[in-house]
Amino acid sequence: MNTKDPVILVTGASSGIGYHTAKNLAASTNCHIIAIARSAAALEALKADCQNTPGTIYPVTIDLLIENDLNKLQNFITEAFGKLDAIINNAGLLINKPFTELTDNDWRTTLETNLLAPVKLIRMFYQELCHSQLAHVVNISSMGGFQGSVKFPGLSAYSTAKGGLSILTESLQAEFGEKITVNCINLGAVDTPMLQQAFPDLKTTVSPNQISEFISTFTLHHHHICKGKTIPLAATTP
Repeated sequence: MNTKDPVILVTGASSGIGYHTAKNLAASTNCHIIAIARSAAALEALKADCQNTPGTIYPVTIDLLIENDLNKLQNFITEAFGKLDAIINNAGLLINKPFTELTDNDWRTTLETNLLAPVKLIRMFYQELCHSQLAHVVNISSMGGFQGSVKFPGLSAYSTAKGGLSILTESLQAEFGEKITVNCINLGAVDTPMLQQAFPDLKTTVSPNQISEFISTFTLHHHHICKGKTIPLAATTP
């Protein structure tokens, strides 16, 4: 194992944008990609898809909301690599319900998945990132969390959490300075299982693979250009 190559953590790697981002990184670079999600079968399928690529997939089955699972992830990265160069906080949860029907548990789970989980990962691997030349955190947010964008009924919890992720990005960059770069990509509609489940009738021409190419390149090469930025990435204007 060549630990000089970048070690990149991708959350929510079992499907959609996370799956394709991990796959794209493996296909185009010599990175070590730690792919995490709750579905062991989906992660093994990702690994099988990337058997003959320059980069290597390391599947780790965890639930980001379980502390013991996070400790398991930390132990794996420490023992296997002793470093971490970038985090792509992609894992997300979208609950489509009117505000008056959202339960406390709906809010709690949405905020923990979309906002608190990235907080925990960045805090957990802060020291490793500080020792990396790449040192890039890329938070995957939504146009729903972008100020001034069109908002949709039923997405108050999701949009609130994603908006928090955007503000977290700016706040952390102000605090971290030159040690770590933190950016946020606010995506429009992308043809993913999460979107299809929440909005079965919504059609979009933007594929996860198209988005993943941008995310992969941005993560590896644009950390010197963009710092603390919230970047809208959508086929339509806000």
